[in-house]
Amino acid sequence: MTIKESFTPEELFILLQSIDKRLLVGCPEIQDCSLSPTESSKKAEQSLKKKEIIDAQNNLTKHGADVIRFLELYSKNQKYIFVNNCFMTFYDTKGIGIIKGEDGYLFTQFTRQQFLEEVYLTNELLRGESGKNPVVHNEIINNKEKETLLEAVDSQLLSIGEIKVHDAKISTVKEWLFFIKEEKLIEIDVTTKKIYHTSQELLNKRVVDTLGIEYEKGGGWFD
Repeated sequence: MTIKESFTPEELFILLQSIDKRLLVGCPEIQDCSLSPTESSKKAEQSLKKKEIIDAQNNLTKHGADVIRFLELYSKNQKYIFVNNCFMTFYDTKGIGIIKGEDGYLFTQFTRQQFLEEVYLTNELLRGESGKNPVVHNEIINNKEKETLLEAVDSQLLSIGEIKVHDAKISTVKEWLFFIKEEKLIEIDVTTKKIYHTSQELLNKRVVDTLGIEYEKGGGWFD
C-alpha cells in the first residue's frame, strides 16, 4: 500500500481510536491529544476529510482503510528501532515505520537492507572512512571532559536505539548518541550513561547490529 500524506498527531489520534489504540511509537504527542480542546479535534476531522481518509459521515474511505491497516500493523508489534527521527518495526526482513517531518508524520516501508542504505545515504557521520581512525572504544572518566562533551550533545549527528512496548507502556531499552567533537568521534551510551571515544568501524557495527543485519568488517555495507 502507498500512503503519501503526512498526518498531525491529532489526526493520528482520531485514526488510532478506531483500532482502540492510545499510543504510537515515535509520536509522543499522541499522549497529549486526549487533553486537546475540542476545536483541535474538529480541525483534525476536517483535515482527514480533505485528505479523503474519512467521508462526510465520518466513515472510513477505501484509502482511509489502507491507512488504518498500516497503523494496525505498525502498532501491534512490541519491538522497534529508531535512527534519528525514523522509527521502524520489522516482520522478518520487511519493515514499516513512521518518520517525523516538518509537516507531520509520514509512513514508510523498507526491507532491512533498504533501510540500512537509506540511513547510510542520509547520515553524513556514517560515510566517514572506516580505516581512518583506529578501532577504539575508550570510556571517558574525566568529569571535566564529560561535562564538556555533554554540552555538545545538541550538535549530535546520529541517534540510534531500540524501543519495546509492554503492557501498553513504551520504554527505550537501548540508545546511543554519536557526534564529532574536536575531530574525534564520540559515543554516549544513554542507557548506561557512559561516554566513549569511539571509531568509525564500531559506529558502523553498532548501526547494523541494531538493524539486525550481519556485520561485514572493514566497511562492508558502507563501501
